[in-house]
Amino acid sequence: MQKNLDILSRAINEWLPEQRAVSQNPPAKELEKQLDLSLNETGTELAKLEPYLRDYLRFNPDVSKVDFFKLLYSGMNEPAILADWITSISNANMHTYQVS
Repeated sequence: MQKNLDILSRAINEWLPEQRAVSQNPPAKELEKQLDLSLNETGTELAKLEPYLRDYLRFNPDVSKVDFFKLLYSGMNEPAILADWITSISNANMHTYQVS
């Protein structure tokens, strides 16, 4: 688990800087050239996933910025982020509670 947390920490620290643009939106054909979206039969090692995580975050819009015109988002909510992490590591969902 510590390896996962280390990767998460590096990704967060790289993704959060204030000078980051709200959106990196290259045309789809250009994005296809930049990202390897292929799947293979055997999966991959954890260390090889880290660049893919960076790419995912880099091309995601930063919905926490005030110049991101949002309809459903309300910026960064740190308690909600923590709650989402806790929910994710517990690997549970509301259905589990309802049927228990």
